[in-house]
Amino acid sequence: MVLIADVATAASSRGGVGVGARAGLAAVLAIGTLLATSPRLGAQDHDHASAPASPLATTLTVVDAVGVTRIVTTDQLAALPRHHGRAEVHGHGWTWEGIDLRAALRLAGVATDSLRGPALSHVVVLVGADGYRATLTLADLDPSLGGRHAWLVDREDGAPLTPARLPRRVIVEGDQRASRWVTQLVRIEIVDVARR
Repeated sequence: MVLIADVATAASSRGGVGVGARAGLAAVLAIGTLLATSPRLGAQDHDHASAPASPLATTLTVVDAVGVTRIVTTDQLAALPRHHGRAEVHGHGWTWEGIDLRAALRLAGVATDSLRGPALSHVVVLVGADGYRATLTLADLDPSLGGRHAWLVDREDGAPLTPARLPRRVIVEGDQRASRWVTQLVRIEIVDVARR
């Protein structure tokens, strides 16, 4: 709206609005309308999903590097040790609760510790119900290599996640932006980039 107001003011201060100025103003109005009605794709906090995840997506699908698919149930995830911490993005902070991503991967048969050889070329692709994808490497998560922590969060500020983030949200500790903090996480794919 500010951009549109500025264009109109600039056009009228030149002693009237000509055909060229009217066409420019129409173009600005059309672009403004398009931006106002389009979904926010690629937002850093990934709360752009238009609908909550399907109730059927409460399980977590993990596809390993050779293509074997395993389903990890909500009950299996709930049995893992709980962790809590504090996150902050863009000056906004909150507390979170959830489980270690490495523990969830181990439930699905994916090795995450003391990696060697071919496992060092494995990438973890985090997939949200809305199709958003982000990556880590297994080596990043290995405590003897990268030592990074990523969490599968199901509670924030002491309450269950909002529908736009269900069934779980990934938080990658140490990231300066939330671009890899996939919401509505329903699938993890382990990709061997050496085979591509």
